[in-house]
Amino acid sequence: MNVSSSEVANYYYLTSTLLSHPLIVDCAVLPRRTAGDRESIAYIVTSSYLSSEVLQNHIQSTLAGTTLPPISFVFVSRLPLTDDGALDE
Repeated sequence: MNVSSSEVANYYYLTSTLLSHPLIVDCAVLPRRTAGDRESIAYIVTSSYLSSEVLQNHIQSTLAGTTLPPISFVFVSRLPLTDDGALDE
């Protein structure tokens, strides 16, 4: 999948915004194309329960006025990493 530089910037902004939430321990935001549409998937590791609605509100309040693709949240106990520490997609 080709990803434009503006989309890379969006993933960076989404990741840094999510990591600014005090209950988020780690996260990774990745692109996903479904039926021609683009969306983002955020894999989230939290220290306590968070709802998708709380995260969506956090993003909207932090990045107000920024046009972002739809985002889905997947809550995981830890991010899958390779032996080198890179995200294992």
